Amino acid sequence: MISKKAVFGLPLPISHGVRPDSSTYIVCGEPPDHGRSFTFSGSPKEALALAQLLNAAPTILAALKAVRSDCRDPDTDAGISPAAGELVDEALQALGVRP
Repeated sequence: MISKKAVFGLPLPISHGVRPDSSTYIVCGEPPDHGRSFTFSGSPKEALALAQLLNAAPTILAALKAVRSDCRDPDTDAGISPAAGELVDEALQALGVRP
């Protein structure tokens, strides 16, 4: 699950780098006690994209929940199309949240 301190069990923030042997790595958590680090088989650019996505997950989740809540609230004038509502639910499910 996702919280402000972890995403799918990985401590935040997620960062990346390149070792002296040119291998790319991902680090989860704050120094000096990194929760986890591992070699990433992709490029540094791909590692950056993954880190950005994982770091953004808590914000994305909060935004999707807010949209869903506003659209279901009869006292809110917010509305989205049924197709957009289904996409919000699918995105939440992809992040591990039940509709």
